[in-house]
Amino acid sequence: MENKRFTYTINNRKFVISNGAFGSGEHETTKGCLKLIGEMNLNGKSFLDIGCGTGILSIAASMCGAENIVGFDISYKACVTSKLNIIANNLDNIYIACGDNNCIKSKFDVIVANIYVDIILNLLEYNFQSLKSEGELVLSGIPIEDAYFVKSKYINSGFKFIRAIYHEDFVTMLYKKL
Repeated sequence: MENKRFTYTINNRKFVISNGAFGSGEHETTKGCLKLIGEMNLNGKSFLDIGCGTGILSIAASMCGAENIVGFDISYKACVTSKLNIIANNLDNIYIACGDNNCIKSKFDVIVANIYVDIILNLLEYNFQSLKSEGELVLSGIPIEDAYFVKSKYINSGFKFIRAIYHEDFVTMLYKKL
């Protein structure tokens, strides 16, 4: 597969992404995450990107003022792609780990997970434990037919539902930790 370069603008700042992993920005779930990231006040906040793919969401968070940004992915190729995209955008505040959620033990102001719905459900407790009080959680990659189930699970586990962005096949949800 030939690598393509994509240029994005968020908060009047341009950045580039080369594909090579999921997250070139063309998929509806990534677009939903980018929309919510662009609307958040991330100045000085810590940010966790679960399943970082190309690093697009971490890079967007940096462009929106987040300072301590961590991303992880189980795919070595995704981690390499993320690092290359971070370097291409001259950023030095994003750290990428290759592994699963067991490799990151910290608390964050904002967590974004644009991944498969079964993983979103499996990471419910991890997301709760890793999010600071009043922190924001963005979940995407949820098929529309699973949205109610995911929403009820997260609400019953201490999250307040804020809003949803419905796409053609998927939904992007924003929560706040109570």
